[in-house]
Amino acid sequence: EIWHTLHFCDDSDWLADYANEKWHLNNNQIDKLLKISLESGYARLSRKAIMSLIPFLEQGMTYDKAAREAGYHHSIINRNETLRDFLPKPENLRNPIVMQTLYELRKVVNEIIRQYGKPDIFRVELLRDLKISKKRRWEITIENHKRKQKNEKIREILIKEFGFSPSREDIQKYILWEECNKICPYTGKSISLAALYNGDFEIEHIIPYCRSLDNSMRNKTLCYKSINLEKGKKTPFEAFSGDAERWEAMCQRVYKNLRPKYSRFITEDAATEINSDFFEAQLRDSAYIAREVYNYLKTISKKVEVTKGMATSQLRHLWGLNDILSDNYDLKNRGDHRHHAVDAIVIANTNVSTLKKLSIYYKYDREIQNQAFPMPWKHFRKDAENSVNSILVSHKVNKRVRGKLHEDTFYGKINLPDGTKTYVVRKPLAALTPKNILNIVDPVVQKTVLKRLHEMGVDTSGKFTIPKDAFAEPLYMPGKKAQIKSIRVKIPATNMIKLYTDRKLYVEPGKNNHIEIFINPENGRKTGRVVSLFEASQRLIKHHPIVDRTPPKDGYKFLMSLSTNELILANIDPDAIDWENQNKEKLSRHLYRVQKISVNQQITFRHHLVSGVKEDTGVLRKNPSVLNAIKVRIDTLGNIRKHHD
Repeated sequence: EIWHTLHFCDDSDWLADYANEKWHLNNNQIDKLLKISLESGYARLSRKAIMSLIPFLEQGMTYDKAAREAGYHHSIINRNETLRDFLPKPENLRNPIVMQTLYELRKVVNEIIRQYGKPDIFRVELLRDLKISKKRRWEITIENHKRKQKNEKIREILIKEFGFSPSREDIQKYILWEECNKICPYTGKSISLAALYNGDFEIEHIIPYCRSLDNSMRNKTLCYKSINLEKGKKTPFEAFSGDAERWEAMCQRVYKNLRPKYSRFITEDAATEINSDFFEAQLRDSAYIAREVYNYLKTISKKVEVTKGMATSQLRHLWGLNDILSDNYDLKNRGDHRHHAVDAIVIANTNVSTLKKLSIYYKYDREIQNQAFPMPWKHFRKDAENSVNSILVSHKVNKRVRGKLHEDTFYGKINLPDGTKTYVVRKPLAALTPKNILNIVDPVVQKTVLKRLHEMGVDTSGKFTIPKDAFAEPLYMPGKKAQIKSIRVKIPATNMIKLYTDRKLYVEPGKNNHIEIFINPENGRKTGRVVSLFEASQRLIKHHPIVDRTPPKDGYKFLMSLSTNELILANIDPDAIDWENQNKEKLSRHLYRVQKISVNQQITFRHHLVSGVKEDTGVLRKNPSVLNAIKVRIDTLGNIRKHHD
């Protein structure tokens, strides 16, 4: 900590104050501290690495052995290896998803080379062809032809009107202009054809491109340049719902003129909308990744072969590997992370002759027989099962303090008639959810809203949905001409953050960053302290440790911290674990990752093999007081070690 402070501090006055306050140094000691000049060439280990190495060094190990035990092998290169045997740093392809994959590939392949030597051959699976029916292919051809004709017609109109050859973006502008009924969806102002191309209007991504990576027409509309700047990298709801009257008018306008894109405009959860359109983009990225992986591996090996996804699926079935993870012989279990490993076993044993034989069977439409594709070796099926059952899945942990520190919506605080205090937010009528309706502050307004739903045949006594056109017609207060446009809704929250000292504005904190767990050695009792992302960022700004190991009570000491995707062994006797000769199949039954941490200190764990997050499978929910766990880490090759927090 002292080295870190000296190394990064460039303000002597700040350092003097910090040393006096934090280290309780006197003036003479501070003068000596300010004269220190750190010699270069040292401190090449991060604090995290040091904390991992020290326990092994304390056992008397030399540095190289301690580094290997801690999972760091950078200092060890076998005599028969050269740097040319290792994958170099990948070329920047300017695609973050592909680059992340290549860096992960590099880490795994280079670690395999260090441990076992350079592989004789690499095999890569290319994305299987997506099969579509002949009817659908014909429909796509017709749609493309119609689109081409429409674009040509627009091109002729623009050439005749303005005398310039329109670009692809100019044509898109015209299509979006017609789509929004020649009215700006954000302001309601009419757009003339001349105004469309005078620089005042831009094509705008409804859900920002930087968050959705969706550049399709279904995510685009027109917008005044000034409004686009105001909207920034926010969704329409995030940018404009704070002004209830403006938002209400915008929702009504979009519902009338841009109904297919209405859900994107009003969505409060951009991630849901993004995920609904992700599959197509994911397929494109997967095909691109496979090609780049092939080219990347070719830099260190001439023996890189490719297989097709369809062949992998067929051979997995023929070799009886589907039921390793599933009760169904014909289907693989995608709910278990190890299904990737099963595929890898198949790919590794799929050679060129096997692919040729498969292609012949397909060419002559012959039924594929198991005996025509024998197992790679005698006990292949049993060996594969044993190998898969000993897999411990590692999960990427992001330790950076990044993300939304608090939610975007501003809340007020009021006193209810019964004297209790509650937080409230004003919401446009068209943006109400069923939960919002049941929490409307004004009972008269609530009764009026429920009456409208009852008139439309909605039963609000249990779970219900709001028809899209429920509030298309204006809604008025009973016996008055006052139109209801926006409504105050109660928000059941207890951990709001006051945003300003001089204004009564509150926001919900963002996600929780981690939980700090402490134990009383005398009685074994445990307690926890949840740290939000907002609080973690404040610690970072003040140069305080993000994980505070200071016990909240006397008699307690720091045990561990847990953040999302970190791993524990739950409900297992530490003395029964042989760390040198690990029974991975047994440890696998007790291995869980942190899925989420709630504000009430409940930690939700998910079994490390389970890939889904919605199903109630492999779930363990514990508070620190009853948590019996050992924090662990898994290295690149799946070896498990204690995590010295």
